Amino acid sequence: MSKRRKGFMKSLTEITEKLSIFIILLIIGAYFVTGIHPINSSEVGLVIRFGEAVRTETPGINYHLPRPFEKVLKIDIKSIRTINLGVRKESDTVESYDSFNNENDLIARSVYLSSYRNSATPYLELQKESLMMTSDNNFAKTQASIQYKITDPMDYAFKITFIEDVLRCIGESFIREKVAERTIDEVLTTARTEISFEAAEKIQELVSTLELGIKIVSVKLLEVKPPDDVTAAFDDVNSAIQDKEKKMNLAIQYYNNIVPKAQGEASKTIQEAQAYSEIQVLNAEGEVDRFLSLLENYEKAPDITKKRLYLDSVGKILKNSQKIVIPSSKDLNSIEFLELLKDVVKQ
Repeated sequence: MSKRRKGFMKSLTEITEKLSIFIILLIIGAYFVTGIHPINSSEVGLVIRFGEAVRTETPGINYHLPRPFEKVLKIDIKSIRTINLGVRKESDTVESYDSFNNENDLIARSVYLSSYRNSATPYLELQKESLMMTSDNNFAKTQASIQYKITDPMDYAFKITFIEDVLRCIGESFIREKVAERTIDEVLTTARTEISFEAAEKIQELVSTLELGIKIVSVKLLEVKPPDDVTAAFDDVNSAIQDKEKKMNLAIQYYNNIVPKAQGEASKTIQEAQAYSEIQVLNAEGEVDRFLSLLENYEKAPDITKKRLYLDSVGKILKNSQKIVIPSSKDLNSIEFLELLKDVVKQ
């Protein structure tokens, strides 16, 4: 009985040892399996070994040594990222609002920017960032957004800590510089596109110099307006400018309508006068030629020319008149002739 018991205990010990080894191997295998990870199509993976980036992984299934030996930092390099200046989402945790000690620095009210009217997310307006001075010593509340994408994951991840805060400071600096080069009227109206374009170029130059590993896609001025205290005055000025432009446009329209008509009528009158002048000159020249021709004929044969002129004149006179031929008869009764003449005149 004791032999059987010893054999059983021996077998149980062997099974336990084998099971323990299997479990250990299983745990080790599961541990190493944790190094398998996917990389999305829009991402790259930075494999970090003891704090140093050793390689870059491409999209797909990849493997790295399990923690604490290696870890993977996944970075989206295709998506366009946005940071805002002068305005934040209430849910934005990049910057702590507790750092603003002066209540004028942070307007503690939710506003909906016109550029985000389709969004249900309230925004907080940061006057400390948005209030900028112009070249004519006025102030404009300028809210902007900077869009960028990552081009070098290594530089983006390891060159500078808190890269979005750095980019926000760079963007605010250059936008302030460009706003300060223009008057308040230009900033509010015509110069917004120029400011955005020039600021984007400057930001990109400095970002490339600092090797932040990002590319500036665009800089947009979301909303530019005068400070709240003078908004009503600016609205009155803008209304007056619009009225002035409206009246100028009406005057130009009236000018464009009246002047061409007057010019056309003047041109028509001038052309008619020129035509009349040419006709009169030609008629006069014709009469002169006719008179000279008659004079030449008269000098050659005065009697014949006089008779011809007389006959021509009589022919013109009698051409449209009624003619009555009176026979040279002594028997003609003058009373009957007068009666006949009355009947002819009546006809």
